[in-house]
Amino acid sequence: MQNKYSKLKVILTLIIFFSFFGLVGSSEAATYYIKTGGNDGSAGTSDATAWASLDKIRTSISSGDTVYLNKGDTWTSTANESYASLHFDGKSNITIDSYGTGSKPLIDNTEQVDTTPSTLDPNWCVLQFIDSTNISVSNIEMRGALNTMAVFLDNSTAIDITGCDVSGKGYDGSSVTESLMMAKGNSVFNIVDCLITMYGVAWNSYYYTMTIEWKYGSYGNFQGNEVIGITGTTLKNVNSGSNYVSYWENNYIHGCDSRSASPKVIWIRGLSTGSGSNNLYVIRNNVIDLCENCPSGDTLNVLHRYTAYPYDVIIWFINNTIISDGVGENRMSANSSDYIYIHNNIFYDMNTGADLVENASNFSIRNNIFYDVASILEGSTPGTDSGNFKDLDGSLYDPNFLDINNLTAGAALTVLSTDAIDGGYGTAGSGYYPSTDYSGNARSMIDIGAFEYESFDITPPSYPTGLSVE
Repeated sequence: MQNKYSKLKVILTLIIFFSFFGLVGSSEAATYYIKTGGNDGSAGTSDATAWASLDKIRTSISSGDTVYLNKGDTWTSTANESYASLHFDGKSNITIDSYGTGSKPLIDNTEQVDTTPSTLDPNWCVLQFIDSTNISVSNIEMRGALNTMAVFLDNSTAIDITGCDVSGKGYDGSSVTESLMMAKGNSVFNIVDCLITMYGVAWNSYYYTMTIEWKYGSYGNFQGNEVIGITGTTLKNVNSGSNYVSYWENNYIHGCDSRSASPKVIWIRGLSTGSGSNNLYVIRNNVIDLCENCPSGDTLNVLHRYTAYPYDVIIWFINNTIISDGVGENRMSANSSDYIYIHNNIFYDMNTGADLVENASNFSIRNNIFYDVASILEGSTPGTDSGNFKDLDGSLYDPNFLDINNLTAGAALTVLSTDAIDGGYGTAGSGYYPSTDYSGNARSMIDIGAFEYESFDITPPSYPTGLSVE
């Protein structure tokens, strides 16, 4: 009898145990709404019961929740009030998006004043993710404060920002914060289809020196974005990690700000110690208008490989169109252990005396068009140098572009030359060769440059608004 009741006791204990944890585990993720006309005392689970403040979001949501911000609304901050920001520490599987009609909801932190700019205080950022994973932010606008990043990640993975507008008040030299967005501590940060403004907004009297910086083992993809204003370095990777892949593709990067000396579009640094980082960068289908508004005498680097951090990187630089006004450089100061593939690109009007590749040996240059480029190699002997159309200082080769000086703005290089049509190297969709072009058109036999054409006389795809050669 005692054994019978003992068994029954065990069974009842197990039922209570699993029932309790079953109830705990069955709690469903919540969806919350926020609008400036809401009430933090309401339930927040519908538009009619929407919350009002970002503070309420920060203090109330849990992992797995979804937050919708009302379109057309703006959240601002001042030095004496709460931050206009969304901070998440130790959260996962959170979605932030917009709802309703009108313009993107705006989180504007530009009135905030960082009282300790000499230290890195991420609490001033519009978006901050610490020890978090699987966070998706879409369709909102954010503006960072002076000397403060708009977005900051530390030890956070699978953080995706999609379809957002990102800008900031800038950096005046008194802060350790020079980036508009930063990921550190082995974070994975992807930025897709965003509009990123580095200068030119009415309240911006300063500039950032970096658009996005991945550092200390962090990496990520940068795809389909428009970056306005090359004020320092657009994409910078400073790493102590290894064996990862980053795709930087289908971006339109244009405009130049004279306040930054010799800015770089892409800056890659490998490992400082150890051996063999083997990090792979696939840089393809980008349209880069280096000096749309450049001051006379300024110089820019399209891709700079920082040799003080010597260990191996692999770079595929393929099917890009780079346009300058005679002041751009494309300097890849590589290490002898790097592997660099420069295929199917157009380099136009880059005649400042810069060299395409310096001090490298493991690299391949195939099927590029160099038009009015000062020089290509210095201290380097490529493993492969074939199929290229080279014009050094306008004297050796004319790829028969249209009358470039008489084209209207936005139409530059839309029809290239017979040499560009089907003139690329490789097979579309094979390896790292793109299967589509900048505009999403399928590639068949690969054309040279960011755009694909079926024949020379068809109506070409539209170039991004504002692209010009002056």
